[in-house]
Amino acid sequence: MVKILVVEDSRTQAEKLKFFLEDAGHEVTVAGDAAEAISMFPTGRFDIVISDIVMPGQSGYDLCRTLKASRGGRDVPFILLSSLSDPMDIIRGLECGADNFLTKPYDPDTLLGRISTAVQNRRLRHESKIKLGVEVFFLGQAFTITSDKEQILDLLISTFEDIVRTNHQLRASQSQLAEAKAQIEGHARHLEQVVQQRTTALEEVNRSLENEIADRSRMADSLRESNALLSAVISSSPLPIYVLDTDGNVSLWSAAAQKAFGWSVNEVLGKPPPFIEEANRHAFLRDFVKAAVTRDFEGSEIAGRTRDGKAIALRISGASLVGDPDFPHSVVHVAEDITERKLIDRQLVHAQKMEAVGQLTGGVAHDFNNLLGVVMGNLDMIAEMFPQKSDVQGMIDAAMQACQRGATLTRQLLAFSRRQSLNAELIDASTAVSEMSKLLSTALGENITLNLVATAEPCLIMADRAQFESAIMNLAVNAAHAMSAGGTLTVETKVLTLGDDYASAHAEMEPGEYVLLEITDTGSGIPPEILDRVFEPFFTTKPEGKGTGLGLSQVFGFVRQSGGNVNIYSEVGVGTTVRVYFPRAANAGGRRPGVQAEAEHQAERGSEAILLVEDNAGMRQTLVAQLKNLGYQVVDAANAETALEMLAGGAHFDLLFTDIVMPGSMSGLELARLVGQRYPKLKVLVSSGFPGAAISGSMGLPAGAQFLNKPYRYKDLAKKIREVLQA
Repeated sequence: MVKILVVEDSRTQAEKLKFFLEDAGHEVTVAGDAAEAISMFPTGRFDIVISDIVMPGQSGYDLCRTLKASRGGRDVPFILLSSLSDPMDIIRGLECGADNFLTKPYDPDTLLGRISTAVQNRRLRHESKIKLGVEVFFLGQAFTITSDKEQILDLLISTFEDIVRTNHQLRASQSQLAEAKAQIEGHARHLEQVVQQRTTALEEVNRSLENEIADRSRMADSLRESNALLSAVISSSPLPIYVLDTDGNVSLWSAAAQKAFGWSVNEVLGKPPPFIEEANRHAFLRDFVKAAVTRDFEGSEIAGRTRDGKAIALRISGASLVGDPDFPHSVVHVAEDITERKLIDRQLVHAQKMEAVGQLTGGVAHDFNNLLGVVMGNLDMIAEMFPQKSDVQGMIDAAMQACQRGATLTRQLLAFSRRQSLNAELIDASTAVSEMSKLLSTALGENITLNLVATAEPCLIMADRAQFESAIMNLAVNAAHAMSAGGTLTVETKVLTLGDDYASAHAEMEPGEYVLLEITDTGSGIPPEILDRVFEPFFTTKPEGKGTGLGLSQVFGFVRQSGGNVNIYSEVGVGTTVRVYFPRAANAGGRRPGVQAEAEHQAERGSEAILLVEDNAGMRQTLVAQLKNLGYQVVDAANAETALEMLAGGAHFDLLFTDIVMPGSMSGLELARLVGQRYPKLKVLVSSGFPGAAISGSMGLPAGAQFLNKPYRYKDLAKKIREVLQA
């Protein structure tokens, strides 16, 4: 192993040199310049120094001269890395005492050989300490050479090796040049043959051209006949056809173009197409004229305008007429008015967008309204605890207003845009339904019973009679489809007043008097996963070809445009109720002070024990709080099975208050019937989204049990509880 000091200002070259020297088993130290090398040398005990010549500060020559003059540096071999681009490099190397040269670029094996030779020579002449000093002249200058004869011999031998290597390279280059010369001479001979062949071929082409000229003359006659035929086709085409030059000016204008756009031939010849507006002419010239010169295109769209100012959408196909004797450097366009088609496409996209919006917002709005219902129910209870004019009541009102704003946001998310023209008139909803009874019975069929329930109060509304009757018929027919095996359809009309709290919990409603139209069937019900989609346009569960999916959507749009609203309640296996709310007409007796009266009426209280059965956790929690706030002892259960276990355990209750639809194997109605048989003294109150007439008439309400229709107010709940317990 040889200890080597490498002096190289290029970090990349230094690392590269260090890598292969260490790979050869040597120990390498790198200095970035002469100054760093001089500081390292005294303590490094290096066997050899390899240095670049050109470096910042001192050069390789200066470094060599300094180290050779130092103690211990005289006998250390010094190899200079040189490009030998200047003959003076050798003289300067001898002058400074260098032991060897290596020409850049160098071969790694050559460098390793030079290192080995230099180290061995050093060992051989280690005992010789004779100092030489010889004055030589080179290129007109005098130099004093202090190297001993062995060093001079080493330098000369290394230089000779480089010269021999260069000579070999020159000989190889001469051989390559001779080979290239032979190839060029061969190519020249081949080129002469090709020229001769091409000359013969051109003579043959000239003869062919003479024949082709004669053929072209005959083709020109045929082309004139074809143009005459083309002119006839253009004049008879129902689509506008016109020809433009490459500047975009009209040179042919068909009769269909004149009819479609409104400009005559004399008005457009030599001018840009007038149906293209000024703002679009640059794009038209670029994409529809210049482009067609080099390639045909089909079906590109652009906006236009007819002479009478009507905006139109055009689909244009074009082809080049370059070379045509009658229309040189021109393009022909065939235009199609696709305005109506694009309108239909936009309507379809709008319908699809409405469906997407409904899918996106349906779940959010549903959950948000449930949260608002729980919040408002609890606010209603808190309001009972404080006087009307207290500071807390003000905070409750502010919270209610925030809930109303949240409900308004939900209503905006769910709103459909309707643009139909309505002929509103004053009609009595009860009378209108009664007059349709025969028509409804016929539409329902013999296996479905029609049950009409009407209030004695006038149910006057402002609505389009035809749309009103169509809505009832649509709802009845949909109900009939759900009762294929027969059943009962109940149509009920009544007047009700909705307060601020109810309106806040139902975002689409405003406080005031309404006429309610309830249509209830005893059919198969609607699965929860599709219940929110029934009013979406084009949504249907009927087989293909059996429905358009627009019936309920039309009902929704009509009611909303009339200022009302529609909601639907359904339980699978039980039936469906559609509630349609219309604002009561202004001359139907005026608004009733329902909200104020309710506020002045105090909720009836009690202390009895109530078993509450409700599967919805949020609703159950709110009901427990409301009932306890009224003074009752409340025990709650999430299903019918748990409630029966509580009763069987001997717990005493004065009232069973249960929802109808329950999870598990037993419904609320079945629980009520079983409790009536086993515990005849226990009062029973059931609650559902179905109206009382439908529950008691067709769904089998147990004898003695009473019914509370959802949704209900806090005070309505309190009043009904007292009625059942005191019955």
